[in-house]
Amino acid sequence: MSLLDRIVICSSLGLLLSGCGGGSSSSEIAAVGSSGDVCQVALPTYAQQAGQPSIQLLGDKVMLLNVGDQYVEPGVEAFDNEDGELSSAVQVQGLDKLDTGKVGDYLLKYSVADSEQNLSLSEYRMVRILDGDRVARYSPRFFTEMDAIWEFYEQLPANFGEDPKARYPLLISNHGYEHSKTFDTDGRSMSGMDKTNVVKMFKTDQWDNQLPFIVLAPQRCQSALGDSVTARLNSFVEWAERNYPIDKSRIYMTGFSNGGYMTWDYAQKYGHKLAAAAPLSMGYWLDICPVKEVPIWAFTAADDNVIPSDNVISAVATLKACSGSVSETKLTVFPSGGHLIDDDVYSLGFMGEGATNYDVYDQSLFQWLLQHQKM
Repeated sequence: MSLLDRIVICSSLGLLLSGCGGGSSSSEIAAVGSSGDVCQVALPTYAQQAGQPSIQLLGDKVMLLNVGDQYVEPGVEAFDNEDGELSSAVQVQGLDKLDTGKVGDYLLKYSVADSEQNLSLSEYRMVRILDGDRVARYSPRFFTEMDAIWEFYEQLPANFGEDPKARYPLLISNHGYEHSKTFDTDGRSMSGMDKTNVVKMFKTDQWDNQLPFIVLAPQRCQSALGDSVTARLNSFVEWAERNYPIDKSRIYMTGFSNGGYMTWDYAQKYGHKLAAAAPLSMGYWLDICPVKEVPIWAFTAADDNVIPSDNVISAVATLKACSGSVSETKLTVFPSGGHLIDDDVYSLGFMGEGATNYDVYDQSLFQWLLQHQKM
């Protein structure tokens, strides 16, 4: 199978056929990673439902401790309309992994069930263990510790948690085809993510954690695309909104190749949530005009032989021609770089490059994103 086939753009019209795993309107997808963790099969809701017990954290949602400090649990309050007080029945997950002798971002999960086994929505507390100015560079988040619809890598800004009232911009990074759970190896969950662009930057200390973003890089359970997968991406965004101190007016998205298509598709279907987006090495074949509400910076290379640059150029031209007001739309076409331009875009290695009849890459993509905010 060629790399182009593996992109799973199944026709020039962008119709994601059911044979590709992306055409079903069902919200249920059964996928099992090599680790044996089962991706959730139904789209959850993150709004309190009738009959659910509720939990409220006491103390700060993000707690900062220095290496060697003792962690003292602030506690929770839990209540159910039928059973009344349930605080003593709350289960806390993650305390056994909390190591105050080691720098890290430790996630504690709180949940409770009532007498009819109705489960509460989970609540989370982050415990940041610091060593002076040294903070954790990144954290993998697995199904064993949280209930998001996908596993993911997390990168927090250096000052995360210093101000309990602070809200942070959210950046979602969508991976390419060969990084889904299908490609996990050696029984290690999320091993397929090892070579994704931003995760490589996390692991090699190339990511600038002075940037204010909460960066989440989710791993999809399957590589195929379609409405049901984009709906799951939205579910992941909603989970992040509920469980991190997010500034909802500053939610951004980027993605490479297959993930670039997801970025376009999310902007088309859920653009009201995005402040700006940056798809790389991918055009868009569906109705693009709903994207006009979202500032876009698209990137491609003239010598991309997987998704030819004409596909990206055409998508941007069609977007700019939409009727009515169109948000800022930029296009950078590098003279070379092939399909795999993601590393040099995100690491700023291609700064100053780009065909002059389009937009030269003359500003950090991340600073450009931060210039935009939903009103």
